[in-house]
Amino acid sequence: GRDSNSILFDVFGEEKRPKEYRDKIYQLYEYIEENDKENAKILLSELESNFGSEDIEIQRALMYLDDL
Repeated sequence: GRDSNSILFDVFGEEKRPKEYRDKIYQLYEYIEENDKENAKILLSELESNFGSEDIEIQRALMYLDDL
């Protein structure tokens, strides 16, 4: 009943997300924390085009942006 990402990590040592993705998500949340809505929207748009709008982190960031 485990998801494929956790199995890949345990068996092959693969991270769930590429480092580039993790770094950009981290930067996105920094923009949100700093109330920098303009840069957050730009980075979020880039992430959506690369990883899809259904990605859970992208969806979560959208909710935070709506609250700004």
